[in-house]
Amino acid sequence: MELTTSQIAEYNALTAFAITRENLAGLSAPTTENENPTKVSTSSIEDSVSLLSGSLERLNSVNSNLYSMLKLSEEAASSDVTDERKQEIYALMRSLSAGINELITDTTFDGKNTINGNTLYLSNGTTGGSSYKLSVEDMSVWEDGLNLATQKDGAIIDLWESKGTAYLNNSSDLEGLEFASAEYIEPAAGYTELKNGDYKVEISYYGSESSVILRDDNGIEIDRVDGVNLSGSGTTTVEMNAGIKFTIDKEQSSKYFDKYNYITNGATSYYSDLTYQRVYTHNLSSGGNDGSDSDSSVKLLFGSLPSTEGETGNLSLTEITTSSVDPEDELASGTYSLQIDYKGDYNGDKSSVMLMNGKGVIVSAKTIDLSELGSADIHTIDFGNGVSISIDSNDFDSDTGTLKTSFVYTQSTSAYDTFDYEAYIEQIESAILVVDEQITEFKEAQESLTNIYQIQSTIANGGDLSSVMYGTGATTANSLLSSSIGTSNSLLGVLSNTQVNQYLSFTSEAINGSAAAVLSSTGSNSAGLLNALMIQ
Repeated sequence: MELTTSQIAEYNALTAFAITRENLAGLSAPTTENENPTKVSTSSIEDSVSLLSGSLERLNSVNSNLYSMLKLSEEAASSDVTDERKQEIYALMRSLSAGINELITDTTFDGKNTINGNTLYLSNGTTGGSSYKLSVEDMSVWEDGLNLATQKDGAIIDLWESKGTAYLNNSSDLEGLEFASAEYIEPAAGYTELKNGDYKVEISYYGSESSVILRDDNGIEIDRVDGVNLSGSGTTTVEMNAGIKFTIDKEQSSKYFDKYNYITNGATSYYSDLTYQRVYTHNLSSGGNDGSDSDSSVKLLFGSLPSTEGETGNLSLTEITTSSVDPEDELASGTYSLQIDYKGDYNGDKSSVMLMNGKGVIVSAKTIDLSELGSADIHTIDFGNGVSISIDSNDFDSDTGTLKTSFVYTQSTSAYDTFDYEAYIEQIESAILVVDEQITEFKEAQESLTNIYQIQSTIANGGDLSSVMYGTGATTANSLLSSSIGTSNSLLGVLSNTQVNQYLSFTSEAINGSAAAVLSSTGSNSAGLLNALMIQ
């Protein structure tokens, strides 16, 4: 099976194959599809055979998925697999494991699941309600089942624009700001996770002192973050205590004002509607050192962003942030230093920015115009390696000026790349053994009940029992009768030894008579005979 590029991205998305939840984040997630095992009972042998047949079909499908996952894991664990193929493999395995849970959830009898940890009581169709008891393992992929995946708190967060919101945004003169995405993060201590429903988020724009405000559907403020730097160009992330991380795209298109003339006109706003749905995410789990998807990050090593005063104005480093980058060009995780050198009144247009690694080696250098006559006060520099900075020259005028700072850069990670495929091979092999054993037990139950059903049908129709009694197979009535002697609830519970011997010593001529004649000569009846044939 091959996936398209869009399918790979879809299947590897964090919320792919998620299931909805109602409880708050932080509470224990269900580790199995069946938290309260119960009895599943049939009232007729026909229902019993049908239940076993349907469940076996689904178990075989589960096994097929497991063998496909095993083959894919072995390929991903090899040394010659490409990064692109590993992405596809991880996406396929997520789909296959989620498919197993769908098979388990959808396999029911009388509204109850039959292969997720319940106990089956299968009627054999005889007097007294005798039944075949079958204890079933939990076949789900969660920890209490096949142990191939885990569930974690998450949320599907959609940003959209209602007609009212569109009207407000179109009425504003603000340009160059847009919500790029919103994703779930763990709510901060003391904050309750959002309920499922609709919300509105507002950017109150005031350059480097902007605010992001979250309100409920009634306009009541729930959370806010002040002091957000939305000046310049690039992206800014905002983490809210309520458990949402926003990514905001920004672009400065004018020398004279940055997105909006807030100095003259005051703050203005940009809005978006938001829908929040709590979910449990579906995460493959090998029991080894599994990674997860995470964004790249920049964190100051110490202190705050540097700034210096000139004869007029200030020169400030207002932001160090991450930017989109091709994986082959991304900085390695580690400590870096940044130095900005202002070249003076007459050479300000030849100012420079240097990015150095922990050994002082320059990894990137840029020339920038920081003069008063430059094109803008806010300067955004994207180094093309995952790091972007913003500098505010603010009519800076001085003979020279230098800004220095250090930061730690952490590369983004992808679950498919850090996943422990070798450990997962062992997990899958163990799961296959569990499913194989369950299939064997179902087949044995199906074979026994099918034979009883055949004898019952033969008797009910006044048919010939000789082929059932004296066939060559190990499951003939003769074999069933013989194997039941000496066991609990066996033939001896219904017939005496004399009757057993009498029954087993029938001549072929007697057996070739009607079922009624056979039963008469044993002094038994059909119910007694069928109960005798039931293997406990």
